[in-house]
Amino acid sequence: MDKLLSRASALVGFGPACTPSITIADAESRKKVQVMKDGAQETLLVFTDKDPVKGEVVLKMDAGKRVEHIGVKVEFIGQIEMFYGNMHEFIAMVRDLDAPGARTAPRQHPPLVP
Repeated sequence: MDKLLSRASALVGFGPACTPSITIADAESRKKVQVMKDGAQETLLVFTDKDPVKGEVVLKMDAGKRVEHIGVKVEFIGQIEMFYGNMHEFIAMVRDLDAPGARTAPRQHPPLVP
């Protein structure tokens, strides 16, 4: 039902005009963990402090749409599991990919390497 509503709203101009896509280069071979977030199970990649993060960010635009933005950035959020299952989240790295402006065509940003 949600997909039907989102498609209908996109047809009349209320849906998102831009779809971000993030691809991590070695995601298939990297260790993964299952976590519960907001009642749903999610698979996350595991990185250590010495692992490089390689990949790319692509912003796909709908044809004929113009998107004004206040900048594009990627935040790497870390999570440490403490004793007795307590979790602590922190921002490990922030990378600005694009300055504020407007976009009318798809954009592939440079590789993500810290």
